[in-house]
Amino acid sequence: MKKTNKDKINLLNRSNIIKQTLANFDNGLTARELANKLHFVERNSTAPRLTNLVKKGEVIQVGKRYDKITKRLVTVYKIKNEVTSNG
Repeated sequence: MKKTNKDKINLLNRSNIIKQTLANFDNGLTARELANKLHFVERNSTAPRLTNLVKKGEVIQVGKRYDKITKRLVTVYKIKNEVTSNG
């Protein structure tokens, strides 16, 4: 199935919303936490966007956090310009 311009705009809007939301959380968020904050039904609404934003260098992975639902350590994401160095 070919993506339309409307699909591309929706993905771009979702990426911008994700970046804006991450900027408000100093400790970062997991894909599931982010989905919950944005009132999405599942983490798959945010996980692919986070992967793309990491590849673009706009979001970074800053650690791991225990997810009570999966009972696993999951990646915590943070907007890149919010990270400070300890120099």
